[in-house]
Amino acid sequence: ASSTRSGEPSRQVALSLPLILLAFAAAGVAVAMLTADLLARLDVSQQVDAVLEKEVLPLVDGLLGKDAPPLQKMMTRLGVKAKAQAMVSTALPRAKRALYAVGLAKLFCIELGPLLAALLLSGRLGGSYAGEVATMEATSQNKLLKTLGRSPRRWSLAPSLLAALIAAPLLTALGSGLAIFIGRPIADAYGLGEGADDASWYREFVRDALLPPLRCQRSWGLWRNFVEVTTWPLAHNAVKAATYIVLIVLVAEAIARSRNLAPRDVPRAITASVVAGGLAVIF
Repeated sequence: ASSTRSGEPSRQVALSLPLILLAFAAAGVAVAMLTADLLARLDVSQQVDAVLEKEVLPLVDGLLGKDAPPLQKMMTRLGVKAKAQAMVSTALPRAKRALYAVGLAKLFCIELGPLLAALLLSGRLGGSYAGEVATMEATSQNKLLKTLGRSPRRWSLAPSLLAALIAAPLLTALGSGLAIFIGRPIADAYGLGEGADDASWYREFVRDALLPPLRCQRSWGLWRNFVEVTTWPLAHNAVKAATYIVLIVLVAEAIARSRNLAPRDVPRAITASVVAGGLAVIF
């Protein structure tokens, strides 16, 4: 029984670092390439011309009057179109850069990062913990602990859960940061940074997306301030990672503590723990 208290879950989480970093790197490249390609292909010039022809130019013609010379009407229409296209060509690249950087940062920090890390740890940590506890249950080590006056859950669950709560948010933050960092060279490869006034545009957009000012006020109630803090992007990343890892460990604990568990049932408990932990994270 002493083997489960020797830091096995924390070692499993630490050994998962290369797997998590590689998975996040692959996900970051895929999402960044897809987003950058879509934005690079985005062209709204035809839509702008259509809006001008339907909404703006008739108003211009009405202001000029029916008696205006045709040449004046033509030059005015061309001038309005040229001005509108110039405004679009000036504003659109910055809008694309902002949408790319903010979208990528928010996606991995708030949604995809914690979910991907949890699914990876469900197989790595949940399966390992379930195997250890199921082995203890099948070999009557838990009964021995009770005979010695020790709580099996305090012996195995408490230290495992504490280690997982510390390590999982850190791994999630590292993976999310790597995926967001990869977005910059992908943006340069697709030409999203061309024409930017500042070379640090990506870092500034990401910083504004992930570090918005906290709006907590003393006049607000405790619950409203709590919601404000937990929805702050970096805190939300950590809270989600902690919530997911608690679900994974508790599901593994419930499955591995099944009564009348025989040694041949240990692999089945590991598989059930991985599947149930993944489903608990998703739903």
